Amino acid sequence: MISVFSLSALMSSIFRLAQRWAPVLFWTAGIFYFSSRPDPLGFLPSSEQDALDIGNLAHVGEYAGLAALLYRALRKQGRGGDKERGRGGEDLLVSLSSCLLFAILDELHQGLVPGRGFELADIGYDLAGTSAALGLIWMRERGRMDGGEG
Repeated sequence: MISVFSLSALMSSIFRLAQRWAPVLFWTAGIFYFSSRPDPLGFLPSSEQDALDIGNLAHVGEYAGLAALLYRALRKQGRGGDKERGRGGEDLLVSLSSCLLFAILDELHQGLVPGRGFELADIGYDLAGTSAALGLIWMRERGRMDGGEG
């Protein structure tokens, strides 16, 4: 029989896990959804798409968001529950690697969608967004370590 205390601790752990990782799952589901569409920016006239280069900006933004969410989830994942771990560099590297892997898988998936294709340049835009977000996070974390307000 499960005691009320252990059930409460289990529910608390599940809630903390969902709080950390649900945003990552929803974000990746959104990326997957738009990758599955033959024309994900179809709501914009093609002249505006070309003039603003929205597709490339979308890649940068999608993966900047994914990188930040992954880093947040990993930072909170330690044995101390919600306490941040002292392994920020490792978390940055895991976030970068995970985003790169997802970008490659996303492009492979797009290669199977009618009207879409595998674009190596898109992986570059994804990596640019990932690097920008993680670079900003690294600078913020470094400022904290150096005694800055951050």
